[in-house]
Amino acid sequence: MIKELIKNLKFKTRQSSIINHKSMRGFTLIELLTVIGVMGVVSAMALVLLNPVEQLRKTRDASRKGDLVQVQKALEAYYSDVGSYPTNTVSYTIFDANTGNPVSWGTSWSPYMNILPRDPSTSSRYVYVSSGQSYFLYANLERDSRDPQTCGGNGSPCPNAPVNQCGGGAECNYGVTSPNATP
Repeated sequence: MIKELIKNLKFKTRQSSIINHKSMRGFTLIELLTVIGVMGVVSAMALVLLNPVEQLRKTRDASRKGDLVQVQKALEAYYSDVGSYPTNTVSYTIFDANTGNPVSWGTSWSPYMNILPRDPSTSSRYVYVSSGQSYFLYANLERDSRDPQTCGGNGSPCPNAPVNQCGGGAECNYGVTSPNATP
């Protein structure tokens, strides 16, 4: 009886180890390569559809437009306080008549703006031109003719913009102005 019990126990042990071995089976090399290939195709399609470079340009252009609108609001508040718009200096900074000092892009212009924004690209800059009775604010949008809000709607330079002043030799192709002028 003990011999039979040992024999049955040995048989069950072998049988369970065979079952465990079969259930622990992994993926084959072909299955892994197929999954990696499908993931590669899906990733390539996503890159083509999303076009991250174009999305970054679009983001920076939206930031430029928003910045100029905020500066425009600050300039209108300044005008209601002083009776004229700030004049500009040689470097196209804003000259604050209240303090007698130029205000550079990226610095505080209190009480009108905490920080006078600067262009999100290090090679570009915003341009401000004013005689005191009207002003012109310009930027260079990277998407050029793909943005219908550029001057002329086709990416061409704004007609009143100073030549090659938006940085990096770029023409200013987007502008906002005082209510009594056009870009």
